[in-house]
Amino acid sequence: MDLEKGNVDREKEGVSVNEYLQSISNARVYAAGDAAATKGLPLTPIVSMESQVVATNLLNGDQRTSNYEVMPSVVFSLPKLSAVGLSEESARDQGYNIRVNKIDTSEWYTYKRTNERYAMVKIIIDEDKDQVLGAHLLSREADGLIKHFATAIQFKLKTEDLKQMIYAYPTVASDLCSML
Repeated sequence: MDLEKGNVDREKEGVSVNEYLQSISNARVYAAGDAAATKGLPLTPIVSMESQVVATNLLNGDQRTSNYEVMPSVVFSLPKLSAVGLSEESARDQGYNIRVNKIDTSEWYTYKRTNERYAMVKIIIDEDKDQVLGAHLLSREADGLIKHFATAIQFKLKTEDLKQMIYAYPTVASDLCSML
């Protein structure tokens, strides 16, 4: 796009932007998604959020920023693999006092009734605050279940609060209490 002529700095990941997704070298240029060098994962929901940030800032002045704290992702393989939040390594590196619940759930009724051979969860919990820091799931239902963990992380819900919910049975969500 000949960005140099427009005085638009870029890096390998895309246009160098500030917290408002505005070019750091040309205030008239904004970038989002694959065109911007941000903390966001290359996922459709992140691109959508960044695009809304850019639109708001173009129309109303620089006032909105992106929130990259919770970015659930899913690999649509068989079985599906999903993740949100911190990995076990990242949580340890950041100094959290963690408990890791790594559970082979393939023998649980939820998965046995659908003849699912492979199902596993790995939940990273901050022991001091009793909050989910990360979740990594493997199963046919991993795409639906990851949303519950994303919500828990986004709103800093305590695991005890999640255990108080009544979930429809027999769904994967009804197993949340046992996972935590």
